[in-house]
Amino acid sequence: MAKMTKRESDVMEIFWNHPGEQLSASDIMNYSDGLSIYTIQQILRRLLENNMVVVSGVSTNKKALMRMYSPVYSRAEYISGSVDMKTMEALAMHFVSDVDDEQMLERIKQKIEQRQKELKGQ
Repeated sequence: MAKMTKRESDVMEIFWNHPGEQLSASDIMNYSDGLSIYTIQQILRRLLENNMVVVSGVSTNKKALMRMYSPVYSRAEYISGSVDMKTMEALAMHFVSDVDDEQMLERIKQKIEQRQKELKGQ
């Protein structure tokens, strides 16, 4: 997975903060902190080249056609793809040690048990 520039990361954060939504360059501009439409179009082109986003549809705005974009990866998928397994283990251990929410710990425990069953079935 390609490392992102600061601007690419800013645009991806907009996608990740609007899960399930297809966004146009204009939508991204409206959600951004002052990025120009030209800059956003350049960033989207690079994100497309790096397979971070896909063109997920076409929409119309008045008489103009607009490409709609969606992220390929969630924030969690991107982060986990950016670190090695040893770091991921350390992050998981640190996270579990710091969590005070019993319901969250139970969901994590259930996920671990589900994954262990999947591995045994292979």
